Amino acid sequence: MVPAEVARKAQSQVPYTGIAVTRSALPSDIAAKVDSMQVGQITAPFETAYDNTLNVIKLIAKTQMPDSVEFRAIQVGGTTADEAHKRADSIYTALKAGADFEALAKKYGQTAEKQWMTSAMYERSQTIDADSKNYIDAINTLQANELKNVEFTNGNIVLQVTARKAMVTKYDVAIVKHAI
Repeated sequence: MVPAEVARKAQSQVPYTGIAVTRSALPSDIAAKVDSMQVGQITAPFETAYDNTLNVIKLIAKTQMPDSVEFRAIQVGGTTADEAHKRADSIYTALKAGADFEALAKKYGQTAEKQWMTSAMYERSQTIDADSKNYIDAINTLQANELKNVEFTNGNIVLQVTARKAMVTKYDVAIVKHAI
């Protein structure tokens, strides 16, 4: 069974998003345990008195990722999703061949202004759809100056990560936290 489905069916107070997060994004009783867990490990059910919950944790992954990422993007749309995907492919190909990112962005009416994304900006989200997850994963996993054409349901975004800072341990953890 998929971790998100298990958490939902168990009526967990902590939804599973599939996004790796820092310890600070986890409830304190959970954060206290994840450092000592092995990937793939599932805890025995345990009670937390201060919030009157019964808890189970599964550590799916533990990775080193940047806490802050600077990136720029070109959003690509079209009258159809196929048109947007083809246009994004040509933009991506041109950038890979050495085209200037800002010049291409201007051609499509955008500034390609660099912006920072920190872990705190997304890791406490209660729901994250598949498109948002792919976008966040791409930003977090690309190396500096690496490009990616991220495909969405209705269009694409061509991303370039320009800087990464503050490598931290992040946890992909499924939590069942249920009131007793």
